[in-house]
Amino acid sequence: MICKNCLGSKKIRDIDYDGTPTGEFQTCPTCKGTGNIYVDPRTVKLIDLVRDNKKVRFSYYRDKEFWYCHQDGLMFPVALSEVDNPASRATLLAEDKAIYFMRWMKKYIKAAKDESAEAAERQRDSDQGMQDS
Repeated sequence: MICKNCLGSKKIRDIDYDGTPTGEFQTCPTCKGTGNIYVDPRTVKLIDLVRDNKKVRFSYYRDKEFWYCHQDGLMFPVALSEVDNPASRATLLAEDKAIYFMRWMKKYIKAAKDESAEAAERQRDSDQGMQDS
């Protein structure tokens, strides 16, 4: 999600009461100079991501995946193999409605939650193994 404090510019400066900027630009304390705020995919609700005509924007391409950023901050991948399939006929725009990307957001959120559950189970098993010995 783009930082609401600096609006993604990574820098801020104080404003006088009359609206004129004062002082020098400083690193935004909210996003720590990144311009973005990380959103954990395990904590979001899919319905909140797609309602009210919310948008997603293409961020980058890496390892055969298109990465999109939701306006609320969730970053999620769209696999090239899924859109390169003649049966799917998907068109990926640089910016589009979030509802069109719901299946990929849902897939990513589910994978993150499953991975978290598996890690917790492994931790629980290792803790139980230590107690047994």
